[in-house]
Amino acid sequence: MTVKSRILVVDDERAANFLIRQIFRNEMRDGAYALEFAMNGVEALDILEGDSNFHLVMTDINMPRLDGLTMLSVISERYPHIKVVMVSAYSDMSKIRKAMNYGAYDYVTKPIDPKDLKDTVRRALALVHRNE
Repeated sequence: MTVKSRILVVDDERAANFLIRQIFRNEMRDGAYALEFAMNGVEALDILEGDSNFHLVMTDINMPRLDGLTMLSVISERYPHIKVVMVSAYSDMSKIRKAMNYGAYDYVTKPIDPKDLKDTVRRALALVHRNE
């Protein structure tokens, strides 16, 4: 039996959201993953405030209203059961180190390598479901 995993994708670029939807289309079609989308950190935290039954958050760093690193620190504090994968064009070590120190599970750089993102998400979700 496939475990349905709820994933919140947070990115202000519609093209990135479309790409992620395409990468995980088979998993969504098979009912393994349910993806929801937010355009910035404020919107994402509002969604989590109303329903924190998500397994994973994938987020960009550079977004309007509330950036991904600040959002990550809030999620780590309020929702420690949710794993966070950063998906960002920033590839410098200081951003990666900061994300990991704030509690990110992993960091995937843009342009997105679909196989790398799928493998990262699969590992994070395996850890979440193992701890349920």
